[in-house]
Amino acid sequence: MKLLSLIIVLIGGIPALIQLRSTVKLRRAKFINKIINITRFDKELTKAMYTIEETDNWYDENFHNGNNIDVSYNICRLLSYFDYICYLYISKNISYKEFRTLKYRVTVIFKSLSAKTYLWNIYHYSMKKMNVECSFINLIDYGIKNNILTKEFKENSTDLYKNIYSKWQNEIIDTDHVSVPDTKFPGVVKKLLTLHRPQVRKSTK
Repeated sequence: MKLLSLIIVLIGGIPALIQLRSTVKLRRAKFINKIINITRFDKELTKAMYTIEETDNWYDENFHNGNNIDVSYNICRLLSYFDYICYLYISKNISYKEFRTLKYRVTVIFKSLSAKTYLWNIYHYSMKKMNVECSFINLIDYGIKNNILTKEFKENSTDLYKNIYSKWQNEIIDTDHVSVPDTKFPGVVKKLLTLHRPQVRKSTK
C-alpha cells in the first residue's frame, strides 16, 4: 500500500516538475529578452555602443574632467550592463546559448583599444588607491578567461602594458611607478593613468 501511494505521488509529481521547468525557462527567456531590448534599443546605450565600436579615441582627458559627461555616463552604464551579463554567465545563472545572443556586443567592447585602456586604468586605479577591485571586474575576468585580454592584464607592469597596447607605443612615461605609453590619440598622453591623481602643491620655500 505504501509503495502504491509512493508510485502515485511520483507519477503525479512528474507533470508538476515539467511545468515548473517550463515556467523557469520562460522566466529566463523573458529576462534575457529584457536585457537584449535594453542593450539594443535604449537610445543612450545604443549611442554608447556606437561610440565604442566606431570611435577610436573616445577615452581621453574629457572622459574624466566633466567636459564630455554624457558620453562618460552612458559608456559606464553600458559597461555596467555587460559586466552584470558576464557575472550571470560566469556564475552559470545563464547558459552559453543564452549568453551567445549578447556575446557579439561583449566582443565589440574588447575590440576597442579605448575600452581596454579604460578598463585597465580603472582596475589599477581602484586597486592602487582603494585596494578593491573595480566595478567592471566580471567583464575583465571574462576577457581574461577567454583569452581576449592577456592573463597579465591585472599586473601593473610597464613591459606588460607595452605588450597589451603595443600599437600605441611611442615612449614610456613614468607616473608614480605606473608607466603608460605615449599614444597617437590626442589628449591621452600623460593623463591616461593620472586623471584621478590629486594635485601636489609645489613648496614655496
